[in-house]
Amino acid sequence: MISLSRSKRFSLPLPKIFICLTIILTIAFLGWGKKCSAENWHDEKYIQSLPDESFAVVDTTPEGIMIRLLPHHDIHGNVVIPKLMECINQVFTLPPNYRKIAREHLLQDYYEFVFPKLMGQNNPNP
Repeated sequence: MISLSRSKRFSLPLPKIFICLTIILTIAFLGWGKKCSAENWHDEKYIQSLPDESFAVVDTTPEGIMIRLLPHHDIHGNVVIPKLMECINQVFTLPPNYRKIAREHLLQDYYEFVFPKLMGQNNPNP
């Protein structure tokens, strides 16, 4: 029997484990190859055309510059699940003052739109 010492065991911090499991479950139950929407999320004009409600974080700097981070709703306000999962994965790259706001918004959308589908419920609000 091969035994690993305590220092050589593989471990991930809890938030990274949660993110990995969330992504794997979403891919498994919702399908990887499904199209998000017809819009091109890499098009800067499209991102600029989105309303503020499409973003997890909306803020204005003291200089008056608008900051909008982590878009995951389309132009009609519908949650785009692959973008939502991508945004959840990017929360830890944000500045600390925006992490809590983004995490709360994204997890609320996750539990409202993704979690019911994973549990087999079509309507999250019966």
